[in-house]
Amino acid sequence: SSGALMGLLGQSSSAEQSPVPVPDSAESARADAAREAFPGSDEVPVILVVTRTDGAPLDQNDLQAVAPAAVSMRWRACSTACRSF
Repeated sequence: SSGALMGLLGQSSSAEQSPVPVPDSAESARADAAREAFPGSDEVPVILVVTRTDGAPLDQNDLQAVAPAAVSMRWRACSTACRSF
């Protein structure tokens, strides 16, 4: 299982969508679907996908271990729904 931490950064003029289509099951496609939660924003979402090396679902300890990195990058954790998409 994986989790995601999301944040917002200012719009980059070089931010473009890939011309290569990906399957709906691809993590990038799932991340793009999560991005749609911010329509009309002038900011670009940043999504960090976190997985455990043993493949186990993330638990509270895992999320707490990742939180300082997210904070130090000025990211903010998204809702629980985003973490489990």
